[in-house]
Amino acid sequence: MGCFFVFYLQLCVQNTTMDIGAFLLSCEVLLFSISSGIQFMKKLFFFCSILLICLASIQAETPSKSYEMGFKTISVFDYKQALKKASEDIPRFPPRTGNAVIVDFVEYDSRAEKAGLQDQDLILLVNGKLLKSPEEGDKILKKITYKDELKLRVIRREGNKWKRINVTLEPMSDLNYFRTLLYRGLRYDYEFDLKYYVSYRKNSLSTFSFKNFQIYYTKNSGKPPETLYLKLSMLLPGTNSFLNESTLAGFIVKTDSAKYRIVEVDKTWEQEKAFKKELAEAKKLIQAERIKLAEAKKKNKANGELTKIVKEFDLAKEKYLKIQKAQSDFSKLVSKFNEQREERLRKKFSDIYFDLPEYITIMRDELIQKVTNLEADIPEVTLQTLEMRGLGKRYIEVARGMQGWKFYDEPLKKEQMKMIYDIISSHKVTIYFENAPDKQFELTPEQKEGLKVVLKVFQADGGKVTD
Repeated sequence: MGCFFVFYLQLCVQNTTMDIGAFLLSCEVLLFSISSGIQFMKKLFFFCSILLICLASIQAETPSKSYEMGFKTISVFDYKQALKKASEDIPRFPPRTGNAVIVDFVEYDSRAEKAGLQDQDLILLVNGKLLKSPEEGDKILKKITYKDELKLRVIRREGNKWKRINVTLEPMSDLNYFRTLLYRGLRYDYEFDLKYYVSYRKNSLSTFSFKNFQIYYTKNSGKPPETLYLKLSMLLPGTNSFLNESTLAGFIVKTDSAKYRIVEVDKTWEQEKAFKKELAEAKKLIQAERIKLAEAKKKNKANGELTKIVKEFDLAKEKYLKIQKAQSDFSKLVSKFNEQREERLRKKFSDIYFDLPEYITIMRDELIQKVTNLEADIPEVTLQTLEMRGLGKRYIEVARGMQGWKFYDEPLKKEQMKMIYDIISSHKVTIYFENAPDKQFELTPEQKEGLKVVLKVFQADGGKVTD
């Protein structure tokens, strides 16, 4: 529960907008659950986290400045003005701090946080230089990179007193800096094993976000990265998911010099297609041999020639039956494998079921029921909350499919590595879904930087891409 608490608060801070209808629905679910008097504290936690998201979206907006060290600042004057506009209490600051800047936000796990910088710290000196104005502070801080040492003299309120504190941000190597740009969140995978999902901090945590194209990887605590994934999605209601009866539509990625096709490959489905094709060809062969045999009998061909044709006809039938048996054996094998997997997953889920907050089990049960009934009116808060925990993934994918999302979220293959390197080095990269070529989007420099950062850390920490 503790690990999810940290994770969920991070999620609240990073995603500071939320649909009010979804918020009200969450409250209804919570109040319904509380009425049972079970696991009250877990539900209270959920209520507080959702409330935090909503409050963050309506709190006083401040014209803050962002820096790559992982914090934001605002001038004392702008801070007071924003509080006044929002009818909030204005704190009393120490004298002669009008030229200081206030730390407005410190990113979780950032260089600034690790150095001990805190929200509401008043920065007076930057690298020994007394700030003469907030603009001067902004100018100096913008020039600081992760390779530079940054020494700050701040004033921090502790109780009823203001205390002067020195905060030093040490210079970093490229690799360690890249690590600060990554977000690590715990969630369950397909096998209900709890894993860290590591992604670029500025990317969406959800698979289902607009113009989404990113890579991420999974790992266990204290161990090398496991699997590198490619994830992309587009919302295209009414767009067919098949190019034809037997071929799934995919995504097309166009770089400066090449075009790549990305499509999910279901090996079971591909094998079933292969069997159907082989059976159809074998059936045609039987028809052809049957016609040859009928003509031979009609023309009263010699016994030796007729025997040869009969033998070819029997071989064609034998081939058909052999393929038919292979198809049947394969179907039984797949069915047995799926049954064993489902049984294993049911057991693993039952082991974690009673540790889950009751609102989560309610959400999951309602999701399963609605998807089973092909109902598309599933609350967004349900889909996002379950996705962030890694629960009900297959049902979420069906629900999102009903909404019109086209998506891909699969382990990166060796042959796709060339595409990733090409994307990173290309000036222009456009992506579209095969059945909607007019609705394309262009990859941003930020998205390409995210690919580079995740890949560098994955490889440096011992991760390998395998087929």
